[in-house]
Amino acid sequence: MTSPSSSSWVTSVSCSSTSVIPQNTSGASSLILQWLRFIFFSPCPQRALLSTVDLIFLFTLFVFAVKKLCSRHISNISHVNEPLIAKNKVTVTTNVWFNLSLFVTTVLTVVFTVTSVLGFVDNTQSYSWKHIDGICWLIQAFSFFIVTVLIIHEKRFEAVTHPISVRVFFGANFVVIALFSCSGIIRLVSGTRNASLLEFDDVVSVISLPFSGFLLVLSITGLTGITVTRESVSLNGNSNSNSNSNSSSSNSNSKSNGKVSGDEELHKSLNVSGWASASIASKLFWLWMNPLLSKGYRAALKIEDIPTLSPEHRAEKISKLFEEKWPKPQENSKHPVRTTLLRCFWKHVAFNAFLAIVKLSVMYVGPLLIQSIVIPPIQFPFPEAWDDDPVDADNFDIQKGAAALVAILLGIPLDAVTVFTAMSLFKNLQEPIRTFPQSMIALSQAMISLGRLDGFMLSKELDHEGAVERQEDCSGSVAVEVKDGSFSWDDEAAEGAVVKDLNFEIKKGELAAIVGTVGSGKSSLLSSVIGEMHKISGKVRVCGSTAYVAQTAWIQNGTIQDNILFGSPMDRQKYKEVIKNCCLEKDLEMLEFGDQTEIGERGINLSGGQKQRIQLARAVYQDCDIYLLDDVFSAVDAHTGSEIFKECVRGALRNKTILLVTHQVDFLHNVDLILVMRDGMIVQSGKYDELLESGLDFKNLVSAHETSMQLVEMEPTASDSASPRPLQKSPSLNPREEDQKALERPKSSSIIGTSKLIKEEERETGRISLGVYKVYVTEAFGWWGVLIVLLFSLLGQAAQMSSDYWLAYETSNDRAASFNPSLFIEVYTAIAGVSFLMIFSRVISSAILGLQTCQIFFKQILNSILHAPMSFFDTTPSGRILSRASSDQTNIDVFLPYTMSLTLSMYITLIGIVIITCQYAWPTVFLLIPLGWLNIWYRGFFLSTSREITRLDSITKAPVIHHFSESISGVMTIRCFRKQDKFVQENVDRVNGNLRMDFHNNASNEWLGFRLEFIGSLFLCVSTTFMILLPSSIVKPENVGLSLSYGLSLNGALFWALYMSCFVENKMVSVERIKQFTNIPSEAEWVKKDNPPPSNWPSHGNVELKDLQVRYRPNTPLVIKGITLSIKGGEKIGVVGRTGGGKSTLIQVMFRLVEPSSGSITIDGINISTLGLHDLRSRFGIIPQEPILFAGTVRTNIDPIGQHSDEEIWRSLERCQLNDVVASKPGKLESAVVDNGDNWSVGQRQLLCLGRVMLKHSRLLFMDEATASVDSQTDAVIQKIIREDFADCTIISIAHRIPTVMDCDRVLVIDAGYAKEFDKPSRLIERPSLFGALVQEYANRSAGL
Repeated sequence: MTSPSSSSWVTSVSCSSTSVIPQNTSGASSLILQWLRFIFFSPCPQRALLSTVDLIFLFTLFVFAVKKLCSRHISNISHVNEPLIAKNKVTVTTNVWFNLSLFVTTVLTVVFTVTSVLGFVDNTQSYSWKHIDGICWLIQAFSFFIVTVLIIHEKRFEAVTHPISVRVFFGANFVVIALFSCSGIIRLVSGTRNASLLEFDDVVSVISLPFSGFLLVLSITGLTGITVTRESVSLNGNSNSNSNSNSSSSNSNSKSNGKVSGDEELHKSLNVSGWASASIASKLFWLWMNPLLSKGYRAALKIEDIPTLSPEHRAEKISKLFEEKWPKPQENSKHPVRTTLLRCFWKHVAFNAFLAIVKLSVMYVGPLLIQSIVIPPIQFPFPEAWDDDPVDADNFDIQKGAAALVAILLGIPLDAVTVFTAMSLFKNLQEPIRTFPQSMIALSQAMISLGRLDGFMLSKELDHEGAVERQEDCSGSVAVEVKDGSFSWDDEAAEGAVVKDLNFEIKKGELAAIVGTVGSGKSSLLSSVIGEMHKISGKVRVCGSTAYVAQTAWIQNGTIQDNILFGSPMDRQKYKEVIKNCCLEKDLEMLEFGDQTEIGERGINLSGGQKQRIQLARAVYQDCDIYLLDDVFSAVDAHTGSEIFKECVRGALRNKTILLVTHQVDFLHNVDLILVMRDGMIVQSGKYDELLESGLDFKNLVSAHETSMQLVEMEPTASDSASPRPLQKSPSLNPREEDQKALERPKSSSIIGTSKLIKEEERETGRISLGVYKVYVTEAFGWWGVLIVLLFSLLGQAAQMSSDYWLAYETSNDRAASFNPSLFIEVYTAIAGVSFLMIFSRVISSAILGLQTCQIFFKQILNSILHAPMSFFDTTPSGRILSRASSDQTNIDVFLPYTMSLTLSMYITLIGIVIITCQYAWPTVFLLIPLGWLNIWYRGFFLSTSREITRLDSITKAPVIHHFSESISGVMTIRCFRKQDKFVQENVDRVNGNLRMDFHNNASNEWLGFRLEFIGSLFLCVSTTFMILLPSSIVKPENVGLSLSYGLSLNGALFWALYMSCFVENKMVSVERIKQFTNIPSEAEWVKKDNPPPSNWPSHGNVELKDLQVRYRPNTPLVIKGITLSIKGGEKIGVVGRTGGGKSTLIQVMFRLVEPSSGSITIDGINISTLGLHDLRSRFGIIPQEPILFAGTVRTNIDPIGQHSDEEIWRSLERCQLNDVVASKPGKLESAVVDNGDNWSVGQRQLLCLGRVMLKHSRLLFMDEATASVDSQTDAVIQKIIREDFADCTIISIAHRIPTVMDCDRVLVIDAGYAKEFDKPSRLIERPSLFGALVQEYANRSAGL
C-alpha cells in the first residue's frame, strides 16, 4: 500500500484519517504530529471543528434561554419595593463599537449564508462533500445570525459588556477561522490538484479572518459600545445623573437617594487619564481614548474635560527620574544631559529600535512573499506589476524609468517576477533616502541643543548655594559678615570682579546704609550678600533669614493681597499693620477693589511708588531677620518716604538687621553704619559724623545734597504758615469734591462687578471655518496663487499617470511583437522630464506661497500688537502674545506650507488612483464606497476632539510661558525669600496642565492612525483577493498589474490624504489664533496724511489743557479729573504730588498712550487729538519713569535710528555723565547692552535714556523721575546741563526730589487726579499750600527723623 503524499492532508476532502496519514509512520511524536496536522489543517476535520464550536455555543444559549423562561414563570416579583419618592430615568447611548459589532456580524452572516448555498448547489463536488460543506457553513451562518440578534437586544437590556458565552465564542471562532485561512493560503500557493475545488471556501476564509480578528478584540475587551446613564428623578424635580460604561449594575449600587458614593465622587474629581488603568489590549488598540473622543464628538471640550496625566507621565515624576539618573561628580561626564536621557529612556529607545527592525524586516520580506504568492499564478507582463509609493510618488517614475533603462542597456532579461520584486525594493528604499537629509539635520540640531543644555547645566552659576554660608539659628552678634570678598556677574570672571576687596560686618539689629555715585556697585554688594553673584574669593556668612526689595520693583500678576502674602498664611492683624507701616492705606482706599484689585503683568496698572511700597510690604510681612532694601525711596514722594522711614524702617523693622542702599542723604543721620562705595570697593565706613570729618567721597555726596537744599531754604514765616498743612489735607478740596470721590468707587464697582483685570483667553469652538482657510490660501497672491499650485499639481499627476499608461500600452500582449526599446525609453524619458518640471514647479510655487503668507501674517500680528492700546497690555499677559508669536507662528512658517502642499498632492494622487482602479478593475469600486465612508466618518469623529485639544493646548501653553518669564525676572527675590519650591511647583502644575493636552492630542493622532491603517489593510486584503479571483472576462490580464499597482497604493494614499488633512485642520488653529490678534482694536491712526502738522511743530512749545479727564479703560474710575491749565513755550514746569496721584498719567495722555475721556490738549494751537500718533510722538522727547533699554549696543540704544555721528554721540554721553563709563569698556560705543539693560545699573540706564533725548533735542521734553535713581551730586550736574541744553524748550518734569523743581518757572501739584496748585515755587511757599507743606517736610525730615 502506497503512503499518501506528504501534502495530501491539506487538499484531501476525505474525512478518514487513513487516507491522509501514512500507515508506516514510526515514533509516537511523529504520529501525534501527523494527527494534529490532520485535525487542524485537513478540510473535513476543520469543518467538524467549526461546527462543534457553533453547536456548543448554540446549546449554551438554549440552556440559558430555558432557564430564563422558567425563572420568569416561577418567580413572582412584587413591585412593593419600587420607590414611591424617586425612580431612575435611564438613557442608553451607543458609540462606534456597537455599530461596528453589528456591521461585522451582519456581514459574516450574509457571507456564510451565501457560502452555504453555493456549497449545496456546487456540482463539481461529490455528493457527500457538498452536504458536509453546506451544512457546516449553514450552522456558522445561523450562529452569527443569533449573535447579531443578541447584539441588537444588548441595547434593550442595557448590557455594557458582552456575555461570557459570546466572548468565548468569538475567541474560539477566530482560532478556527485562522486555521481555515492558513490551510487556504497553503492550497492557493501550492496550486495542487484539489486546491481549485476548495478555492471559493478558501477565499471566504481569508476574507472573514479580519472580521473575526475584530470580534477577537471584542472578546478581549468585552465592550458592547453601549453607555447607560441613570438619572434619579425625585418629586421636587431635582435629578442626579451618573454614567458608567463598565458595569450596568454599578450604577444602581453607587447611587443612594440620588447621591454619588464618596469613592466614585473622588475618582470623578481626579479624572486621571485612561492610560493609567488601561489593560494591555486597551493600550494596544488605543481603546482607552474612546471616552474622551466620544465626549468631544458630542460637545466642545473644556479644559476640565481633559483628564490629568497618569503619575508616570507627570513632570515631577520625570524631573525626579532625571535627577536620579544624573551622572555623579566622580564620573566626570562631558555630556551629562545626553547620558541622563539615555539612562532614563533606554528601554523606550530599545523597544522603538526593535519595532523599527521588525518593520524593516516586514518591508523587505514583503516583496519576496508577494513574488512567491501573487506573481506565479498570474504571470502578467512585468511593467504592470510595478508598484507606486503612496507618500511620495513624485520621483518614483524616474526610478522606474532608470531601472528599465539600466536593465535594457545591460541586457538583463526583465520578467514580471524580477521587475516586481526589484521595484518593490526600490520603493522601500525611497522613503529612507528621502528622509536621510532631514534626519541628519534633526540629529545635528539635537546635538547642538544637547550641547547648549550641557553648558548650562555645568555652569558654575547654578552652584549659587556655595557662595554664601547661611545659618538660620546662630549665636553671636554678627548678622552679616564679608571677608576679602570679590564677586563678578560672569562665572568665568573674564572682565574681573565687579565688586572687590569687601570687608565689613553688620551686627544684629543694625541699620547699615550703602551710598555712592551711579555705577559704584551698591546693588551688586547686596547681590553678593544673598549669593546672586559668582564668588571669586573671600567668605560671606549670613545669619538668619533674608528679605530683598529690589531697586526695580518685581510685582506678580495677581491681587495686591497675594503679592503681599507671597504664599504665607493670612494674619489679619499683622496684615493691617504692614499696610499701615508701608503707607498703603490711602492707595487701597483709592483703588476700586482695595487689596483685591488685580495687578497686571509687571504691575503695569500701578504707579512706580505703589509698586515699590507693595514689594516693601511683601518683605515686611515675611518677618525675616535680615532686610536688604535697594533704593526703596527713589520712587516715592518726600512725605511718603519720610513716613516709610519712620513707620517701617525705624518702626516695624527696628529690631531687624537692615542693609539700605539709598541716595537720600537726609536719612543717613539716623543709621548705625554707612558704607561708601566707589568703583566696586568700600572706600569708607563708619557713622555720619565720622565720615563727614574724614572728607573724601562721603563729604562730596553730602556737599552736593546741602547745595541742593539751599534751594528749599525759606523764610520762617513761610515755613510756619505751611508746616501745619500736610500733603493729604488740601485747602482746595471742598466738601462737594470729597463727596464725589466717596461716591465714585461704589459707582464704578457696580458697573464692573468684578476685580478681575486679566481676561479669559479668547477661544473658538467647532470646525475651523472656511473663511480661515480662505484667508490663509489667498493672503499672499489671492486666488491666482492657489490656481497656479493646483494647476502644477494636476499636471504633475497627469504626467505620472501618463507614464504608467505608456508602460501598460507598450508592454501589453498586443504590442509584444512590435516592442521598440528605443522608442519606449525616449517617450518615457520625455514624460519623466515633463513630470519632473511640473513637480519642481509645484514645490517652488508652494514654497513661495507659504513663505509669502507667513511673512504677511507675522507683519500683521507685529503691526497689530505694536499699535494696540495700552488697555490691551493691561489685560493680556505676555505669555499669550509670545505663544502666538512663537509656536503659532512656527506652525504657519514651517508646518502649514509643507502639509497643505502634501495634502493637496495626496488628494490628487487619490483621485488618480480611483480613476485607474475604476477604469481597469471596476468591481473594486464597490469596496471603495464603504472604505471612503468609514475613513471620512473616522476623520470627523477624530477631528471634533483633536481640534479642541489643539486649541486648549495653545491656551494652556501661554500660562507656562508667562509664569516662567515672571519667575526669571524675579528670581533674585524668589531665592532670597527661599520660595523656590513654591514657584517650581507652580511651574510644574502649569507644565502638567499643558502636557495633558499634548499627551491626549498625540494619543488621539495614534488612535486615528491605527484605525485608518487597519481599515486600509483590510481593504487591501479583500481587493487583492478579488483581483486574483475575478475571471479574465471581467479584468483583462494585461491590466491586472496596473490595477494592482494603483490598488496597492490606494491604502496608503487614502490614509495619508485623510491623516494629513486632519493635521492641516489642527494646524489651522494657529491661523485662527493669529487672526484673533491681527484684529485687536488699534490705537488712533498712525499717520494722518490729510492733516499733517507743520514740519517745525511744535515751534514754541505752548501747552494748554482744558477740563482734561482720563480713565485707563471704559467703566473704570477717572484717574485725571478735570485739569485746566496753560503752559507757555520755553517754561520749565515741575510736577509734584503723592505717589499714585496721576502725575505719570498726565505724561501718558500727552503722548496719547491713553486717550482723554473728555477735554482737550492743545500744543502750539493744534489739538493733539487731530494728529496722527506718529506725527505727535515723534516730535516729543521723554525720559520715562522706568528706563527702557533694548538688547544691542550702547550706540543702538542712544541712537536707535542711526542718524548721528560718533562725535555727536560721545558729546551726548559726556553731557549725561556716562563718557568715562563707556570709554572704559573694551567695546566703547559697541559695548553690549542685554535685555532691559540688566548689565547696567538702574542709574546708568536712566542716564542712557537722558543721552538719547539729548541727541534728539525736542522742543517739548517730558521727564518722569529722570534722575530718581542717581545720587544728588550727579543729579545736580544733570539738572544744570538740562537747563543749558534745553534752555529754549518747554520741559515738564515729574520729580520727588524737591530741589529738582525749586528752580522751575512754575510747579504743578497733583493730588488724587486733581490739579490742586499751579504757580511759581516762591509764591506757593509764601502762602499756605500743599507745595509749601511738601517743601517744609523735605527740609525738616532729617531733623524729624
